[in-house]
Amino acid sequence: MDEIETGPDEAPARWAQRPLLLAGLGLATGIVAHLILGSTQIYDNDLDGVQAALLLGVTLGAALIGFTIERRLWWGSLLFGAVMGVVAFFVTLGNGAPGGWSSSELWRIMSLVLALAIAAPLFQAARDAWTLRPSYIGVHDHVWSNVVLWCASWLFVAIVWVMAILLSELFHLIRIDFVRDLLAKDWFGRAMTGLAFGSALGLLREHDLVVRTLQRAVAMVLGVLAPVLAVGLGLFLFALPFTGVQALWDATSDTTPLLLTCAAGALILANVVIGREAADERRNPLLRYGAMVLAAVILPLAVLAAFATSLRVGQYGYTPERLWAVVFVTIACLWGTAYLVALVRGRMQWTQRVRPANLVLAVLICLLGFELATPLISFNRISARD
Repeated sequence: MDEIETGPDEAPARWAQRPLLLAGLGLATGIVAHLILGSTQIYDNDLDGVQAALLLGVTLGAALIGFTIERRLWWGSLLFGAVMGVVAFFVTLGNGAPGGWSSSELWRIMSLVLALAIAAPLFQAARDAWTLRPSYIGVHDHVWSNVVLWCASWLFVAIVWVMAILLSELFHLIRIDFVRDLLAKDWFGRAMTGLAFGSALGLLREHDLVVRTLQRAVAMVLGVLAPVLAVGLGLFLFALPFTGVQALWDATSDTTPLLLTCAAGALILANVVIGREAADERRNPLLRYGAMVLAAVILPLAVLAAFATSLRVGQYGYTPERLWAVVFVTIACLWGTAYLVALVRGRMQWTQRVRPANLVLAVLICLLGFELATPLISFNRISARD
């Protein structure tokens, strides 16, 4: 049977009605988004603060419901999505109209989105295990599943739009412009996008084997890149004492983002290799030692980024952008320190120490993201006083 109840420690049950429910949710979200926007486009500067807040609250709330809802405790997902949608509404409303946003307000929204992206798998894993302390395996699985579902659903939306445009042009050849006229209408485009995304999400969530196959394929491809990036970053750090670091300080506006991006890449690829538990670790020595090198270089890269940021602040003082850079550098230093300590203390068993650290740091980043998204810490005010 398609609908089988499961216990708290088992895999989520299939839910035959979920594809239809999520398709309807997507369609409703698209229609509501049109009612909020009207003739205004998202990329226009004409959106007022209330429109932007409503749009973000509705879409994020609906997305969280779609990604987290299960037949068991379905009301928990509805409550979770509704609460997070309200939070998104008030955070966006506090930032004012998008046309007046500076980079500080934009990063505040990005901080909110990051916090919600972390909160979703934490909620899913806690619900599945019937505990307030979710397991690392559960969080890891939901993180990767959500990423794959997000990318695959938007790919389906793109395919639907390409197909619709091709059909409209085909009918246009015989002077039938009904499809072309529909695609030109805002309400139809937004409704079709929501329907396509919800349908893809619902269908994929009912076929766990497909999602897990995609996860394995992505992990396999990314895992191959781990030793390549490890060699590149290792050679970069090895060459620094011979080439000097002055060139890094001369380009401080580019140094910090580039170093942090490399640190983030090292973090992601190292985790791809070590997997969710010991049984999932790659046994290939090239991959294993590549992951160890990646874990070791995160902190040096973060320290270089911190020094570059401090030079910039010392020269020109605080600005909202530099304060956000300080936040990102601090996060990178925390993660790099945790990984280096795990390597030093655990040696070849370092992964057993890294996984619990990943979970603790993820919770801290989630809480920090929510705090930075609110006006409790105003980087504009701090910069003005500097």
